[in-house]
Amino acid sequence: MSTGFFCSRLAIIVPTFHPPLALRERLRLLAPMVERILVVEDGSAPSTAEVLGPSTPHNLDLIVLNQNRGIAVAINCGLSRLESTGVVDAVLTLDHDSEIHPWQLEALYVAYLQAKLSNPAIGCIGPGRMSGVAYERYPRGDLAVTAEIMQSGSIFSMSALKSVGPFLEALFIDCVDTEMCLRLRRAGFVVYVVPSIDLTHTLGSGRSLSFLGRKVFVTDHSTTRRYLITRNRVGLILAYWQYEPRWALRTIRRLIVNTTLGVTVELDRKPKIAAVLKGLFDSRNVWRSIVRRMNGGQNW
Repeated sequence: MSTGFFCSRLAIIVPTFHPPLALRERLRLLAPMVERILVVEDGSAPSTAEVLGPSTPHNLDLIVLNQNRGIAVAINCGLSRLESTGVVDAVLTLDHDSEIHPWQLEALYVAYLQAKLSNPAIGCIGPGRMSGVAYERYPRGDLAVTAEIMQSGSIFSMSALKSVGPFLEALFIDCVDTEMCLRLRRAGFVVYVVPSIDLTHTLGSGRSLSFLGRKVFVTDHSTTRRYLITRNRVGLILAYWQYEPRWALRTIRRLIVNTTLGVTVELDRKPKIAAVLKGLFDSRNVWRSIVRRMNGGQNW
């Protein structure tokens, strides 16, 4: 149930693509706590309208895109709508398969305000854990800082986003949040996490298994996702390794492990090997897009 707390000048953007029925109740609980909720249907209409039902909260608007254009485009559409109204200072982005409880939203927003008071250069703040998995973080007072967080369940400063520009649409889905976090940090903004908050997020159709004597999580990503993961992460590494060497080394290690599992123990191994190789080749295009953005190639 709602806490009765109101997050002044905060909006929520929810990109959707065939969302679950549970989304209706989740948004009903959050609506009284924020200025506006923008649900951006990313090309799966009318499923989102059917899920939301006829009796939506008065401050909820549905934006319908006529084709699936990726999460970056969906979030940017919501940001553009909010920017034109000027009624909010911050925005929470939330995937349709993430669940943030009202008390968690209250705690996160209070932490955002406290961080903003002590350091106006806040870029974003998010939960310290995602379905029990903790981000690598370093203490800074009552909060902690990190290199990257998942955009779902995180609060972004509108002024910070306006300063660095919109989410990078060339990435489509994978690493959209990582690239934004790295771009914010390079511009002098800070990425915070609240260690006490654990956001519930559905981690796809993955499974756990024993690999070389250790329990590992296999994502079972599709061939297309395997291509995008390889293309986008390698492109990010090429663009940011000199600014974020610790992050780059950690990402290389994770990418090697994840890719090895993907092409050895998952289904459709041969197509995935081809997808990984194509992703490696096409990563240069992502690198170019990021470099153009670094040089001010796209603004609001």
